[in-house]
Amino acid sequence: MNKKWILAIGAVGLVLFVGMGTLWNYQSFKENAEGMENKNTQVTYTGDAQKPNAGESKERQEPKLELTQEVVDIEIGAVFRPIDFIKVAMDEYGYSVKEKVEIDQEIPTNREGKYEIEYILDLGNGNNISRKLIVQVKNMAE
Repeated sequence: MNKKWILAIGAVGLVLFVGMGTLWNYQSFKENAEGMENKNTQVTYTGDAQKPNAGESKERQEPKLELTQEVVDIEIGAVFRPIDFIKVAMDEYGYSVKEKVEIDQEIPTNREGKYEIEYILDLGNGNNISRKLIVQVKNMAE
């Protein structure tokens, strides 16, 4: 057989092979897309950083705000970072929203006392979750 015929038959075979693979993948994609349309338990949002990415579905859950503890003792003059005491801050889609937690008070660590800090997670639509942390500034050397 002539080399040109062998190359021509090989090229036709390659085109058929690639074409069949493309058609098979298209059918699988179409079936998956149709299956997603029939799901009613999930909500799909697009374009908002707090919500699922475009085309991503995620089931809703109860938002959470949990602290690592309810009471903390710190030494006079110590550095106190209230954000370090947030254990979990999640929105209704399970995404971390720790950076959105508002902290209503700063603690004067230069003098002894008992202080209360309120952590507030604004969920929108007037819904908030709040937690309180008692901070006791003490002279630990005594």
